[in-house]
Amino acid sequence: MDNKPVNNITKISHDLCTGCGACYNKCPVDAITMQSDDEGFLAPRIKESMCTNCGACLKACPVEHPIALNAEPDCYAAWTDEETRLKSSSGGFFSILANYILDAGGVICGAAYANDYLEVKHVWIDRKEDLQALRGSKYLQSEIGETYRQAKQYLVEGRPLLYTGTPCQIAGLKNYLNRDYENLYLVDIMCHGATSPAVYKAYVTEKSRGSKITRMDFREKAHWGWGSAFSLFTENGTVYRENCYNDPYMKGFLSALTTRKSCDTCRYANIHRVSDFSLGDFWGVGDLAPDCDDRKGTSLILVNSEKARALSEKLQKDCALFRKFETPDVLEIAKTRNGSIRVPTKKNAKRDRFFSEFAKTGCTKFLEAYHNTMNDQEQTAKKYDVGYVGWWDSKNYGSALTSFAMNRTLKNMGKSVLMLEHDWVTDESLSNSYGLQFAKHFYECSKVTTAKNYARFNNVCDTFLVGSDQLWHWENNKHNPGFYFLNFAYKDHKKIAYATSFGSDWSTYPENIRLRIGYYMSRFDAISVREKSGVELCKREFDMEATHVMDPVFLCDMASYQEVIALSKYSEQKKEKYVFSYILDPTEDKINMVRDVAKKLRMPYRIAIDALKNNDDHSKKVISEMLDSDPNVLSALRIEDWLCQLANASFVATDSFHGFCYSIIFKKPMIGYVNERRGKARFDSITQLTGLQDRLVTSYAQALERRLSDKKINFAVVEDRLNKKIEESKKWLSDALNAKLRKPSVKELLLWKCLEHDDKINKMKVQELSNEVQSLQARLERLEQMLAARADD
Repeated sequence: MDNKPVNNITKISHDLCTGCGACYNKCPVDAITMQSDDEGFLAPRIKESMCTNCGACLKACPVEHPIALNAEPDCYAAWTDEETRLKSSSGGFFSILANYILDAGGVICGAAYANDYLEVKHVWIDRKEDLQALRGSKYLQSEIGETYRQAKQYLVEGRPLLYTGTPCQIAGLKNYLNRDYENLYLVDIMCHGATSPAVYKAYVTEKSRGSKITRMDFREKAHWGWGSAFSLFTENGTVYRENCYNDPYMKGFLSALTTRKSCDTCRYANIHRVSDFSLGDFWGVGDLAPDCDDRKGTSLILVNSEKARALSEKLQKDCALFRKFETPDVLEIAKTRNGSIRVPTKKNAKRDRFFSEFAKTGCTKFLEAYHNTMNDQEQTAKKYDVGYVGWWDSKNYGSALTSFAMNRTLKNMGKSVLMLEHDWVTDESLSNSYGLQFAKHFYECSKVTTAKNYARFNNVCDTFLVGSDQLWHWENNKHNPGFYFLNFAYKDHKKIAYATSFGSDWSTYPENIRLRIGYYMSRFDAISVREKSGVELCKREFDMEATHVMDPVFLCDMASYQEVIALSKYSEQKKEKYVFSYILDPTEDKINMVRDVAKKLRMPYRIAIDALKNNDDHSKKVISEMLDSDPNVLSALRIEDWLCQLANASFVATDSFHGFCYSIIFKKPMIGYVNERRGKARFDSITQLTGLQDRLVTSYAQALERRLSDKKINFAVVEDRLNKKIEESKKWLSDALNAKLRKPSVKELLLWKCLEHDDKINKMKVQELSNEVQSLQARLERLEQMLAARADD
């Protein structure tokens, strides 16, 4: 054999090997084993003493002999019944396929966890009660074993067979079989990449801390809703849960830090597929058809072969949804939502370093350290269209959701967004804040940066946008006048204010600060305000033109809100009618109003209290009494829970501006108890626009007098009045973002010269006083010398 050319699998570069196992299954003398390489991936090893150099392994290898791919597929959105969807990663179409095969007396092969949840292997089932083991995503590479050999045996026997796996595993099976079978149906998953089994095992072992793992779930839909996350359960009752944006393992997987080298050049990561069916999550389907996205999971189905087309026609009757979409539309959505059907996921630049070091440092420790250091490096190297300044990490529901709406609106306009962390936030506060947990689930966030270093973002962001909320209220600027007016932004960067608020009809800025704020405002390329009175305020007090626009919560699409609601632990609860109340500053009158409205409507009530707890003494006393005596008070709602409670309510009573806004968005009859202390102007603006002035009260007596609990709202009329203003606001924002950078105005230059001159005068005064002190010190020294000389005489 030494004198013959090599004719076995060792000819294939290790970096190109997918670990499909076709060579292992095909070898007629069992001279090949599948063993873990240095990175934990399975790869073939030749037993030289047994190898006959026959070349059978090479003939089966999809790298050596690539499989022909199918023509452009038909694309469908699908889901099955509610119960099956809850058990499934997305819409449950795999279960419909599987049931068809099992009903025909067939067998199914797919990936399942081992009993200890430390590894994933391909297994066979022939009973419906075993189907759950094959459901759900497993974000690591499975072990094929001898399932290709077993598949051929079943096919020869004539049994219907469904085989599922990654595209490279399906390619391996097709090459192994080397022919088509009428009773064979192949399904590949839309694969982001194959994570190392060794990395997975090390990570879950560390997280379980020696306790037996009883369940592992990357798609725990009952808790997280439709999305990817990490949920691990142990025998001692410990549960570790983290979303995919914060969990180190998931971040390593999504950033291609822990995936196989060959995934970087995967030839199956495109719209032309290797199987009969390709299945995945139809992320972004709501952008194409909102009624196809109820946030409970929607399958994306690519029907790739004539055999699959014939079967899909039979299975449509078992689907609650089965809708066709044009392939170009699916590919357009896939640019940002399902990249693996367009191009391979490129490996992380730090991948090789990770695999050389993680075993030494510990998987969790290395991943966390890597991501902490990489965040800043990537944000410094990466350019973002927009750097966003606002209260996006707040625990206040209105502030958090305003920022969420702004972020989603910008992204829907095709802009990349970096949320800039506040300069006063400490690292300790980050880890415990569910406001930040919510933010990091949805956004790209910067590292905490002090005010003096904020200018660094000029190297990262092209445009800076501030808004919405009361960011321009004087009380919120005392600590750092100018920060919310983007004083850190360079002149060659666009500066935009969207729906920013002063909180009242007057700014209350001190005169010496007002001039400087006027200068910062003059540097903006575009200014819009949330209240109509803000337009007049800008002109009167700062000589600046501003436009009145809608609060961003009205610009956000409903599908995005449903994505938030799906995260709530209340989203799967049985629906019942109830009155929901969100009270920022509780008083006896407001609480009595809620209870009486609920009594009149014959419904239970739920009262949510502001999570920030920055109430006056009287409100704190009322809250304390309520918490002690009223089980209907909800004091620890997360942001997603708050939105879910409001969206599912039958009636809303609130003293919150955003509580009032979301009542309009979700079309809930409401009572708005005007909160004078926190600003009335914003209530006036929205009610004048919508014609809902009569829904605002200053006492429960007024609500009774107007019979608001009985009075219905014609939301069709409200919507008509809103839509024009919403479109105007979107256009204003789009125009501001896409306009050319303006040149400095004469007024801006004059203000700058004035302030510069003012600074020079102050410096001159300091210098004069310093010279005077030095002169006095010299005179004092001379006098001391004279006195000392006289004493000597």
